Amino acid sequence: MKHRMLQAFAIILIIEIGLVHYFSAQHEYEESAVLGYLFIANFLGALVAAYGIYRHQIWGWGLGWVISLGSLLAYVWSRTTGLPGLEAEEWVSAWGVMALVTESLFCLLVFMRPWRTVPAYVEPASPSNWWGRYALPAAGLIALVLVNFSTYKLDLLYPQEHIITLRSAQLTPQVSLEAFQEEYGVQVSRVAVSALDGIIDVRLKILDVEKAEQLLEEDEDGHGHSALLAGDTLILAPHLHRVPMREGKTIYVFYPNPQSVVKRGTPVSLVFEDARLEPVIAE
Repeated sequence: MKHRMLQAFAIILIIEIGLVHYFSAQHEYEESAVLGYLFIANFLGALVAAYGIYRHQIWGWGLGWVISLGSLLAYVWSRTTGLPGLEAEEWVSAWGVMALVTESLFCLLVFMRPWRTVPAYVEPASPSNWWGRYALPAAGLIALVLVNFSTYKLDLLYPQEHIITLRSAQLTPQVSLEAFQEEYGVQVSRVAVSALDGIIDVRLKILDVEKAEQLLEEDEDGHGHSALLAGDTLILAPHLHRVPMREGKTIYVFYPNPQSVVKRGTPVSLVFEDARLEPVIAE
């Protein structure tokens, strides 16, 4: 029973490590394509490790340990000197803290060497053994759903500090798309509702890097600021970090869509600190 509990805990941890990287892959891809692919590889590797642990294979524990320790070291590296070609990121974020906790717990669990308690022959779970057969997997699934849902909510409730408020957005002078493009060298190429109306996908195409630098200039904490104004609802972007800019590059910004305020056909205005665009019809 002890081994079964440790095995279930390890599977939950390694799957959660993979899910955290999967949910963060799109944002990381915006900063570095290689980093985005590595995050997807982390997710796939975590699933393989979970399968190995489930099948009582030592290689599953080894692969999980390599993924956890490597992710943990990369996290510290990205928050200190910064990964090659990228600036150092902030230490505290909802998904970052979740990754740090789960990776640390899995590494500590490996040092307990739980595979030593596995007998040479493992009897299949009998129909009467409902705890190991049904309760543990169900509890693990519920834990994963609750943990990730809570982390997602925290990520929305506590994004980086914004200086845009509803009042300031409403008072910001409105400019046409053409004037905005001419002044800031940025073209709004798409505003669309996706992910079952849960996400608003905004795409900005860089036409003039020098002008765009002024619009997307960071504050002292390394954050840019933008929001969407839909009627009397202001929607802040959880993430708008510094990304390398070049002419022709498209920057993706994903806004949450609380209570599905924005629907297809809803007019929305993209708001920056010094500019509010004329409404664009969401696709």
